[in-house]
Amino acid sequence: MAKSRLEGSDLTNSVQSTIDIAVDPFAGPRGNATWLTMHRKLADVNPVHPVREEFTEYPFNPALIYSFSNVLWRSFFRSPEVESYPQLRTQSGCRSMVDQLTDLREFLPDASWVVLSNARPVGCVLSCAAPGGVFGEIKVLTVTPLHRRRGIGEHLIERAMWNFHERGLMHAVFKINHSNRNAIRFLRSMGFQANAAGHY
Repeated sequence: MAKSRLEGSDLTNSVQSTIDIAVDPFAGPRGNATWLTMHRKLADVNPVHPVREEFTEYPFNPALIYSFSNVLWRSFFRSPEVESYPQLRTQSGCRSMVDQLTDLREFLPDASWVVLSNARPVGCVLSCAAPGGVFGEIKVLTVTPLHRRRGIGEHLIERAMWNFHERGLMHAVFKINHSNRNAIRFLRSMGFQANAAGHY
């Protein structure tokens, strides 16, 4: 999962100074976790191919908020992430987080997608832009446990990055729990590099 408050370098300080964190539900995790900031340049991203035939996908619109929040809850309610974000424990908490995030002026509907399997939501990405035209931030990227390792995560992150690129943004930024080794390996496979770590 990605969050917005970034620390540790000129790159991350530039993002931090331009984001309104007052209403961002992912801005201030609780607990003592270490969060790793990863980034990727967008100059070499390619257009996105359609999702595999067994899935359908939709860009964000308000009618789909339940689908996004349902994916969030089913992905995280039993995960270590709930120690940092207790709202992830309940469906209503996840709905509140999605509502708050999508109300941000930086929210990018065209870089936020949900994937369905047999009409049931199984993965999503939620993204924002930092004012200034440089950074695109992936706030949330998740796939429900039974649908992982089927190319959904790769497809969703490519969707977000291509939209960032089309907007003229130069970097994609993602923040992740330092202990989530599988996710870090995945991000590295997608071209992301570690930029800074911060404690919360």
